[in-house]
Amino acid sequence: MRILNSFLKSDLIKSGFVYIFSEAINKLVLFILLPILSVHLSPAEYGLLANFQVLILILTVLVGLNMTGIISVEFYRSAKEKLSNLINNILSILIISIGVFLLIVALLQSYLYSVTGIPSLLIYSVVIICGAQAIVQIRLEFWRLENKAVVYGVFYTTQSVIISLLTLYLVIWTDLGWQGGALAIAIGQVLFMIIALISLWRNGWINGKIEFQHTKSILSFGIPLIPHSLSFWMRNGLDRLLMTSFFDAKHTGLYSVGAQLAAPLQMVAFAMNKAYSPTLFKMLENKDEESKRKIVKMIWGVLGITLVLTIIIEFLLPIIVGWLLDARYRKSFDYFYWINISYFFSTVYFLIGNFIFYFKKTHLLTYVTFGTSLLHVLLTIIALKYIGPIGVAITTLFTSIIVATLTIYVVNSICKMPWFYFWRSSKIKKEEYCI
Repeated sequence: MRILNSFLKSDLIKSGFVYIFSEAINKLVLFILLPILSVHLSPAEYGLLANFQVLILILTVLVGLNMTGIISVEFYRSAKEKLSNLINNILSILIISIGVFLLIVALLQSYLYSVTGIPSLLIYSVVIICGAQAIVQIRLEFWRLENKAVVYGVFYTTQSVIISLLTLYLVIWTDLGWQGGALAIAIGQVLFMIIALISLWRNGWINGKIEFQHTKSILSFGIPLIPHSLSFWMRNGLDRLLMTSFFDAKHTGLYSVGAQLAAPLQMVAFAMNKAYSPTLFKMLENKDEESKRKIVKMIWGVLGITLVLTIIIEFLLPIIVGWLLDARYRKSFDYFYWINISYFFSTVYFLIGNFIFYFKKTHLLTYVTFGTSLLHVLLTIIALKYIGPIGVAITTLFTSIIVATLTIYVVNSICKMPWFYFWRSSKIKKEEYCI
């Protein structure tokens, strides 16, 4: 009981609640926005706006090159001057990357329009949006690592609210249609990019010095993660396109609503990971046995809370929300039950996978996530053919379990931890903890 009380009073839990609250506000804003936009946008227009957001999702990975991830790894290892030089190098690489992708869009604009239906000018804006997002993420990452959860939450939530208000204004009052929604995203991202840059400069994280010896380490960290990042889209976007291809948009809509119903658990998982990872990286700097045991306690604590939430959501949410849903959407719960459990195993992956980031073995993570994503696509096709639409949800759970299991195996090969020390005395020698 004393261990539980100390865990609940820890900074991890306090900051975790702030992140959860911020995510909750963000989800609530999007939830309120959806029915309003559905009145003013036709399904076809909404589809074009969705295509615009899919382009952002894909190009964010390619333009940003996953460079911001190295900040969390180096934050507790490096002096501020070195970190400032690191940021300068990241920004320099980002500018070059934006230029390259603007050129690529110029060469492929006709093809991209034929595939997405999005005008060329807006496709150019996607590249700018992705660059702006990368800079905003750098600012948020520093606040997270400095345990400034409240500042993080205010900035993150304000950005979401501003973009939503701009969307309503441009779509409804200026009658720009779906392009108003796209323009709102562009304006909001660029505005908060400027604020982020000013904040980084005023806090000394941008000093104007560029040391190109950091470039190799930045790219060697980020580039191997590109397949890993794209694998998220393969598991959470491509399967819905396949469902539409095999059946129709109705089943895809039911599946999407089922996934949205399970979003509370995913939201908690993301928020807890934001609070947990800086603490983990800091504690891993200590090589003593007691620190390793504290890490194990922390991970088991977070997993325990997530498991309880999974069970509560699994049984209570259909009862609470069921009467609010239109009868046409009742079948969404058929998908919800599978997806909700899969999010628990995604939490396992998030928590354990942080070890791989800390030890800079990101290529191993790519093997796991990209490999299982290819497996997911194959199994989804088979499931759709022989089981039906529900097969997509079953496949999602199965591949989530595979990803979590393989991640645990990889982490154990990198850094041995006393996972069950409280049941039996650990036989791991001190020098064997982290290889």
